Amino acid sequence: MVTKVRSVAMIFNHVRFGNDILACRLELGLKGDTIAALTGCMHATLVYKYEGGKEENPKMENFLALCNVFDLDPREYFELVR
Repeated sequence: MVTKVRSVAMIFNHVRFGNDILACRLELGLKGDTIAALTGCMHATLVYKYEGGKEENPKMENFLALCNVFDLDPREYFELVR
């Protein structure tokens, strides 16, 4: 049996995400290139763009990698559009 799922519009809170990963990185005393190496999928420049809120729509691979590195819950960065 297939159940229909109603689609829900959501928005990514890139500013909150950027602030959180910046705070985590500084708390750990790490540089962007170290974080980039830990993700295995990006460069330090991109890490700094995320931190500055300049990447509104990150690749899911990068977003999840950063959440994994900093033990962040990805669900915290999406909000329902009303």
